[in-house]
Amino acid sequence: MADDSQDERYYKKGYAIRKLSHENHRTWFAEIDLKFNAKGVKWAVDASVATPGPPILTPAQSLSSSAAPEEPWNNAYTKNSTAYPKADAEARLIILKYLNEEDKEIMVMVPSSGEMLAQLHLKYSRELESTNRDLLAVYTNYVKPADKSIDSAWAKIFDVSRRLLTYHPSLTALTTERYRLGILMRGLPSEYQVTIDTIDAQDNPNIQDTLRKLRSKELSLATETAAAARLGKQKA
Repeated sequence: MADDSQDERYYKKGYAIRKLSHENHRTWFAEIDLKFNAKGVKWAVDASVATPGPPILTPAQSLSSSAAPEEPWNNAYTKNSTAYPKADAEARLIILKYLNEEDKEIMVMVPSSGEMLAQLHLKYSRELESTNRDLLAVYTNYVKPADKSIDSAWAKIFDVSRRLLTYHPSLTALTTERYRLGILMRGLPSEYQVTIDTIDAQDNPNIQDTLRKLRSKELSLATETAAAARLGKQKA
């Protein structure tokens, strides 16, 4: 109960561990590791994927054959420990608490906390590679839909660049404002070409000025289209 109230307070302050997702998986594993340490069960997570060696007895335990030792030296932090089942169960519950429903349904059947983390690592690293490729293709090959405005296209490019940077921080050079502007201009229809050529002829044009010129051209095209539509109705 104390843990839940603490998590609730952290949530209000923005410190809660969020459920595992593509966007936060890089930090999630580090945060969940801190949670294990805070709860004193990190050893069980590590032990669940390790192969314990044979028990090693203390000299006193070796001389005594009457009673089995409570905890041989090298058993204290392995699967052989009497505390292991409870500690591993607690670690598994911690993991499940911070998973979405789809992952939870699969992970609840995995027999140990270490195996759960291994499977989650594998899943999200594979999906990350696929997501990176898909996002990069969407980003670099962007074409403005006919029904979208310059401003909405600019916002879309920014959103994709932000997601791409979240998945792959090394792509910073491909997500600068000027690079995004280049993607926008390459994705515009041929009606914008004269305006784009005028912008390209300038030496290091201002980004906001460039966007204003593109909006102005957009408005001009919309006016021409509306005028042509009215003329067509008059002829009809």
